[in-house]
Amino acid sequence: MAYLADIYIIKKTRSKKIGLDFINHFIPEREESADCYEFPRFAENTIFVFDKAEDLMTYLED
Repeated sequence: MAYLADIYIIKKTRSKKIGLDFINHFIPEREESADCYEFPRFAENTIFVFDKAEDLMTYLED
């Protein structure tokens, strides 16, 4: 049975590459946990909708 977990990492810097390297190492066979990722989350008016978490990470890094 699948489960969800929150992970908190303390780093001096943050980037998409660091995040992807981490999850690719520890969860290489992962699946998307949502059908879509809205930004901003829980807003009355969503500005963007991303199909993949990696696309959201690219937007947030930019």
